[in-house]
Amino acid sequence: MKSPRRRNAHTQAHPPLRHTSTVLLGAWLLSACVGSGYEVHPLDGRAERTWTEVEVSRVRAASRPPTKRAGTVPAELLAILARVDEESSSIQAAYAGTRADREEVGVARSQYYGELTPFASTEHLDAPRLVSPLSPPIQIGSLPFDDDQYHLGIQARVPIDLNGRIGAEVRRAQDAHLASRAESDNLRLAVLHSASLLYWNLAALEGNRTALETQRRALEEHIRLAREAIRVGRLAEVELLRLQAELDGIEGSIAAVDGQEASLRANLAALMRVDAFDTSVTPAIPPPPALPDELGDWSSRPDLIAARLRVEEAAEAVRAAEARRLPDVAVGGSITHNAGYTADGDTISDIGIFLTWPAFDGGRRSSAARAARARYGAAKRMLEEVTDRARAEVLSARAAWKAAERRHAAAVSSTAAARRTTEIQAKRFDDGRLSATDLVDAEAAQRRAEAEVAASLAAWWAADDALQRALGAPPLGYREPTL
Repeated sequence: MKSPRRRNAHTQAHPPLRHTSTVLLGAWLLSACVGSGYEVHPLDGRAERTWTEVEVSRVRAASRPPTKRAGTVPAELLAILARVDEESSSIQAAYAGTRADREEVGVARSQYYGELTPFASTEHLDAPRLVSPLSPPIQIGSLPFDDDQYHLGIQARVPIDLNGRIGAEVRRAQDAHLASRAESDNLRLAVLHSASLLYWNLAALEGNRTALETQRRALEEHIRLAREAIRVGRLAEVELLRLQAELDGIEGSIAAVDGQEASLRANLAALMRVDAFDTSVTPAIPPPPALPDELGDWSSRPDLIAARLRVEEAAEAVRAAEARRLPDVAVGGSITHNAGYTADGDTISDIGIFLTWPAFDGGRRSSAARAARARYGAAKRMLEEVTDRARAEVLSARAAWKAAERRHAAAVSSTAAARRTTEIQAKRFDDGRLSATDLVDAEAAQRRAEAEVAASLAAWWAADDALQRALGAPPLGYREPTL
């Protein structure tokens, strides 16, 4: 016969279940309040900021400043950049890694809320002193003891971040995510500028091809005239051979241009993730807009933003490492029901404050703190290096832009002189005072000058893109979609 259920002495000595739940809830709220009020960081004087999507948008927008210069950019180039921005595998992979870093913020923040763990177990007791009377005539009355028992319960523990470790780890994860986003933005800019450079190289080749094909047509006409002159005895055959050699050289140059163009188009198609890129490019376009007198602001470069955030991340890692050397405080409790399979049981609840202090760990925490400080110092040096490199790149890009401008001006002037020379030589040829080969030389010089105009103009635009890249902006005229 089973005995009536009653509460044992251990259960009576503890607060009721509702009191336990109230205390645990209060501890959880206390932990949340402690976690939400961070102090100013001792290393860089930076206050804790709330992690929101608005923060991500602000940093991303800052790393992609809108350009203040306006210029006429080919529409096909803008379409190419939009396609690369949307489909590039490297860009997609970079931002996928950024999303993974964002989840690390949730991992760090989840420490504030502690853990709630249900459990169940069963056991068989085969000790005679537990399942049998010690000596007769002990009377156990109506309290039978079952040697097969089970235990059901739930236990909870909520940390109280008095040492600041969890707060530092959350801020470190936030900085790591923002730095990863800035690094992804920097890679994105590099890919976009790579696509733009491929386009301008294609434009230069297109201009060179146009000049070579014009020269080939002129040579073919001269060869036709030369054959007629040889037939009537007015021209030596050696002149025809020279014209034919010139034509063969032009054919070889066109073949070389074809090979270079095929390589550029294949690389551009790979960036766009298409099977082939057959779109024509624009060889003749206006020059870039004028260069402003001021150097420009390169403080919003994504790589510079990432370097700053890496310094802040390292500083938070130092604080977290130092906090691990301090005591950890938590509030915890459990509710357990113990019973036998053939006998009634009891429900026991307990709650307490847990204080753990790492008294000895073989120097592990001290070494971890020193390593974190070393990484902090390395991050600061890296920031200095990126800052110096950014300024050097801006100055170098401005110098290259001015050099490209002078090169184009010289090419335009040379083309005008070569065109006038060809007109004079053509008139002399018509008057019979100049040989066909001399006229061909003049025409070839004009075509080379025209090809140089196209090449110098494309190089000028490429130099302008390099300046945009140094300032941390996308190619001129491209407006990427906002987050």
